[in-house]
Parts: sequence; C-alpha cells; structure tokens
Amino acid sequence: MPGITDFLLNPSLDRTLAYGHELKSIQSLAAAADAYRAIKTWPGYKPTPLISLPSLAAQAGVADIQLKHEGHRFELKSFKALGGAYAVELIAEKSSKSASQLTFTCATDGNHGRSVAWGAHRIGAKSVIYVHETVSEGRAKAIASF
Repeated sequence: MPGITDFLLNPSLDRTLAYGHELKSIQSLAAAADAYRAIKTWPGYKPTPLISLPSLAAQAGVADIQLKHEGHRFELKSFKALGGAYAVELIAEKSSKSASQLTFTCATDGNHGRSVAWGAHRIGAKSVIYVHETVSEGRAKAIASF
C-alpha cells in the first residue's frame, strides 16, 4: 500500500531553484507596506480590534492572549476579507481595460470568494465565483450578494 507522501509529491518540484526576483517582489515587506497603504484608503477601513482574554491567558500561564476580531471587516465579516479584494484591485490597475469590462473568477468554500466578489463589486467589475455542491446555502448567498 502506498504511503501518504506517494500522493503528495509534486514531480515538478525542484528545491534547488532560486526564489526568483518576481516572487521576491510580490512576497516582500515593501509589497506588504504597499498593500497596507492601499487598503487603509478603502471606504469603511478601520484597524481590526484586539480583544484581551485575561482569564484564558491566566489558564494558559502566559502574560496575555489577544483575539483579533475580524467580524466587522468591511461588509464581509471575514478574516480573509483583504487578500482577494486587494488582488482584484491590483489586476484592475494593471489592466488596459476599464473595471466594467473585467470579470474576476475563483473557486472557493466561502471567504476568499466573498472577498473576490466584494472586491470586484467595489471597483465596478463583474465576478463569477464557483462553489462546490457542499458549500452551505448561507455562504453561497453571501457571495452572490456581491
């Protein structure tokens, strides 16, 4: 019987290849700072509140535990509210077409698709979000609302 690694190995993986300039420019502190500057200009932006949990910290024997409360993040109420919407904005900025001519798409279980749909709606673009048959009706409706 094959082991789990027999199914997970990527035959195209080459760990000797360098992490190229293009990827470094996307996943860098400078790119993160650019994203932060852009996102904090979006209407409705406000920092995510942190909720201190002193009783849980005491039980765990640590100085402090803080919960990042994302339930009010824009209209999305999702901890994944920013990435998909920011990607939509970046692609639209680089496109030679107007936002109304663009259609964004992704496959999702919920949060990411909601972010992409909201991001497209926010800039006046269209979106087509694919969900699998077991995604709850509530999640599908939340995505469809955008």
